[in-house]
Amino acid sequence: MDLLSDGRYFIAWPSEVGGRRYEWEGSSDPTEGVAPGSLPEEWLSGIAGRRRESPIGTDGAIIRGNRNDGLTALAGAMRRHGMTEAEILAALNVANETRCDLPLPASEVSQIARSVARYAPDDDPAASAALGGQVVDALIGDSLAPPSGYYLTPAVDYLAQPAPIRWLVKGWIPERSVVMLYGESGAGKTFVALDIAASLATGEAWMGCATRQGAVVYLAGEGNYGLRQRVASWAKERGQRDLGRLFVSNRGIDIDHKEAAAEILRAVREASVGDVSLLVIDTLNRHMAGDENKAQDVRGLLGSCAVVAAALGCAVMVVHHTGHGEAARDRERGSSALRAAMDASMQVRRAKSGEVTVQAVKAKDWEPPPAVHAALVAVDLGWTDDDGQPISGAALRPCAAPVKPAGETKVGREAKKFANAWWASGAAVTGDGLPFLAQQALMTYLIEHDGISKASARQYIKPSGKQLVAVLLDAEMIAAHVEQDIDGWAVTDPALRSSLILQRSEKGA
Repeated sequence: MDLLSDGRYFIAWPSEVGGRRYEWEGSSDPTEGVAPGSLPEEWLSGIAGRRRESPIGTDGAIIRGNRNDGLTALAGAMRRHGMTEAEILAALNVANETRCDLPLPASEVSQIARSVARYAPDDDPAASAALGGQVVDALIGDSLAPPSGYYLTPAVDYLAQPAPIRWLVKGWIPERSVVMLYGESGAGKTFVALDIAASLATGEAWMGCATRQGAVVYLAGEGNYGLRQRVASWAKERGQRDLGRLFVSNRGIDIDHKEAAAEILRAVREASVGDVSLLVIDTLNRHMAGDENKAQDVRGLLGSCAVVAAALGCAVMVVHHTGHGEAARDRERGSSALRAAMDASMQVRRAKSGEVTVQAVKAKDWEPPPAVHAALVAVDLGWTDDDGQPISGAALRPCAAPVKPAGETKVGREAKKFANAWWASGAAVTGDGLPFLAQQALMTYLIEHDGISKASARQYIKPSGKQLVAVLLDAEMIAAHVEQDIDGWAVTDPALRSSLILQRSEKGA
């Protein structure tokens, strides 16, 4: 029997089909009338010794034995037709799930695609592993069309309890799902995304929710240096010394480009990531060449994400911005096709007091979990810049829900003025990572911005009385502090400190 790469085959003597026996006809024989000779005995004994269990069951469709050989044969056929590793892996994942009983581990399927892709398209590395027409029938059937996955199920089957959802993050991110994390600029989206990614990579609980440890690939579209500080801050805050299962890209990539999926899979393979649980895309805008407001462009990006997710067998989390304008602050930006494609959506908000809240906006097939809250805390990294000045970081720490203020108080107004002066003077921090405002800087701000006299400004910075500094000292919002022989104040209130550090980190200060 001569198998062809596209699944066709020739029937040769002594096959019997429909009661009719195939015989050699001399005039059609390549040797022009000379019948083929018998096979040498050593060949026959060698073939007999290599016999193994048939890879198909009695139904003629499910692969029950030698699954690796069956999938390798299919991969070889696809490679000979010029298909890339990404395309082969995506197809093998489908065949593995729908045809193999039991399916092979994802790592083994990835290894098959990786091995076959090393060969040039005009080679057939699977020829020696192919088990004959039964394998081809089992994987391809009577035509070359792949199985559609469309079928009907008796409704009575719905009376039994379905298999429970397999979670990556309990209540928030299911296995192999597509989820979105969105919020306004400065809300803390990247802090939350990194918190989730690092928790998964290390197997730590996230905001009190159980996680299933696995490798995480973080596609960073901007601020790679700032991301380094945030990762280091997370590790120090959690007491972690090893983040070996978290991998971060060096730059963004247009995922909606036709070659992007293959590029991402190549990078994953070269980094020896192993089995991937979650792929994070931060942000969507930095990884998309098309228009996020056009449904067709959005579908192109989601299609590429689906190819990568199928190939890696992982979930995908897209980090995105909210819409423009007051009316759109509570929904994600861009085409409605984006929301429709998501299994879950999470919104990140930052309270005026500085706390970060993550709320489940969409949960497709499960009850949405309650919102979680965190404060941003300063972390001393022990790093210094070119001038020897300390470089501080920040990380999230779970906290209670923020208390909604009844209205702005005098303390609140003075704290806002202090924060504005801190920003205007360069957003300095102490060696311990606390926001620091020098006396002279506050004086300059009050005179130049508020237009008050120098004499009045001096009253504002006095530690006693009813003016700005005295009010904040009495409320224990700030404390007197000397930084490198400069007199001033450090922010000690956790909420105000968290708010300022978050804004400073988001703006890359």
